[in-house]
Amino acid sequence: MPIDNEVYNREGEGWWEEDNPLNVLHGSITPGRFAYFREVLTNRLGLDPGDLRALDIGCGGGFLAEEFARLGCQVVGVDPSAVSIETARRHAAATGLDVDYRVGSGERQTASSTSPTAVTSSSMCPTSTRSPARSHGP
Repeated sequence: MPIDNEVYNREGEGWWEEDNPLNVLHGSITPGRFAYFREVLTNRLGLDPGDLRALDIGCGGGFLAEEFARLGCQVVGVDPSAVSIETARRHAAATGLDVDYRVGSGERQTASSTSPTAVTSSSMCPTSTRSPARSHGP
């Protein structure tokens, strides 16, 4: 069965709307996932969120990216859906959060002197930017 990444372009303007099917990730999954990340980074590892650089790969509408920003991290959110990234940018601006949203894919991110100290790629929805012919093999 092919992966339908176009759903993020079709539905991507409504990530933050409660009646949007993509919003289920926010209300039911994001709180638990973020609580785990916060526990590990701050309590178990003793890291100061203000010193952390988070990279959220497959950020969609920005649910986790915004949580990291609220915690005090410097955040980059990356997603191949331009529609989703634009929605994330609008929402972050409306809530006063500073998140650097970029259209792209995780495998195309390069390391630099400002490489992230935390990387998330915890989307519950399967995504792939590879062509269907290449998605079944190495």
